[in-house]
Amino acid sequence: MFETTSLNTRNQRTQTLFRMLFGLMTGLLILPVLMILATLIYKGGPALSIDFLFTGPTHGMTAGASFRPCSAPSGWSR
Repeated sequence: MFETTSLNTRNQRTQTLFRMLFGLMTGLLILPVLMILATLIYKGGPALSIDFLFTGPTHGMTAGASFRPCSAPSGWSR
């Protein structure tokens, strides 16, 4: 019923080109983040334990996990 015109063909090629370009840019932005996370997990993994992750800070907040203070409301103080 409808035939593609040269304008439709050119628009389709342009759209495909830009889709590939934006996909490449997205990949290039995500790749360094994944590399940093992999490095942190690889080098920091041996230091992590369940006890470290789920216990509160000790010794004047110089030892223990840091998740518990972050979960407290910002206006909280002792």
